[in-house]
Parts: sequence; structure tokens; C-alpha cells
Amino acid sequence: DMSIGMISCYKKGNHQTYEASISGGTDKFKYYSSISYLKQEGIAINSGLERISGRLNVDYQATDKLKLGANMLFATVNQDVYGEGTSYTSPFYSSRNAVVPSDTPYNEDGSWNRDFIRNGDRNPLLSATYDYQREYVNRAFNTIYGEYEFIKNLKFKSTFSYDYTNTKGKDWSDPRTSNGEDVNGGMSKKFYEYKKMVWANQLSYKFNIANDHHFDALVGYEIDDQYRDYLSGYATNFATADKD
Repeated sequence: DMSIGMISCYKKGNHQTYEASISGGTDKFKYYSSISYLKQEGIAINSGLERISGRLNVDYQATDKLKLGANMLFATVNQDVYGEGTSYTSPFYSSRNAVVPSDTPYNEDGSWNRDFIRNGDRNPLLSATYDYQREYVNRAFNTIYGEYEFIKNLKFKSTFSYDYTNTKGKDWSDPRTSNGEDVNGGMSKKFYEYKKMVWANQLSYKFNIANDHHFDALVGYEIDDQYRDYLSGYATNFATADKD
């Protein structure tokens, strides 16, 4: 059974979602736009997720021969996560595999318990209170296109897409916990950036011969360019325990 004291590592989770959209247009112009907000509080303390995302789709029949359009997506995500896997300070692993029912997170004098029967000095609630892992993600995916019909069923289409992802992460091991006391606090940071651009062009032609034979012809080419950048760092021996 789970230690009664370790129940403090958990809380009641909740989930909130809000969304709004609008659409309309004419015979030649159509649009759709939406925005949504999501907030989740995890069942482990100091865990949760917040996301804002949006979409815009536009199609425009400029002339009888020319069609234009755009599709745009974006999302920004902020996330706080708990220790995962088989970490002895993970609330889920330790409460079921390392902490026994008689263990409590606090001593009788109110100080933190650092002497667990099977978990040693690793107090899951202490780590959940002071340690944290945070991640911030921004994502955008945008596409624009144009299509021109030279004669009936002879069409040229050009599409340009741009995909962008930016990720920042922070992992703090507080010197007051077993994860950070040996190094007097440890902070790791990471930065990841990804860009991808695709330009695709195609010429297509459909025709029939004597109403008995149908032909589809297609030629095209595509240019693909990708870029990745990753940077990480780790620092120890902080002068103060309070790190944001």
C-alpha cells in the first residue's frame, strides 16, 4: 500500500479547454479561423501543461484561371513535468516500489524526513516541492500555394511550406534534495531549433482520346531545406537555493 504521507505528492488534477472559431466567405473567397486554449493540472504536484494554438485557412479564386490559398498553424506549449521512469524520487515509482506504508515525508518536529527504510535519504515529496523540469515549445507550420490553369485541365501548382519548432528546457535539482545536494544545486538548460522549408512545383494535364482512353500526365520538382541547432549546458554549486 502507498504511504499515507506520500499521498501529499499528489493532488486532484483538472482539465480546461476553450475554443472559438469563425468561418465565412463568398463564392470566390473562403476563410476559416480558430483559436484554442488548454490547461491541465496533473495529479502529481508541480506538474501541468498549458497550450495555446490557432489555425487560419484561406482560399481565394482570384480569376477563372488563378487560385490562391494559405494554411497557417501555430502552437505554444508550457509544461511542468515530474521525475519519470524508475527514479527513486519519482512520485509514481517511489510510492509503489520504494516507499513503505510507515514512511512519512516529515519528521515529528516538522523537518523533512531524510531517512526512509528502503529509499534512504531520497524524499519524493521534498524533491517534488523544490526540484522541477520545465519545457517551453513554440511551433508554427505555414503553407501558401498558387494554382494556374493555362488551358482546360492543364494546371501548374506551386506550394511553399515553412515548418518551425523552438524548444527550451530547464531542469533544476535543488541543493535541499538528494538530487542536488552533492553538487550544491544543479541546473541544466537546453535549446533546440528546427526549420524546414519545402518548395514544390508540379505541372499536370488530364485528357481523353475518343472518350475511350483517359490520360494523366504529371511532372514536378521539389526543393527541401532543413536546419537543426541544439545547445545544452549544465551548471552546479549555486550560491542560493532559489532558482527561477
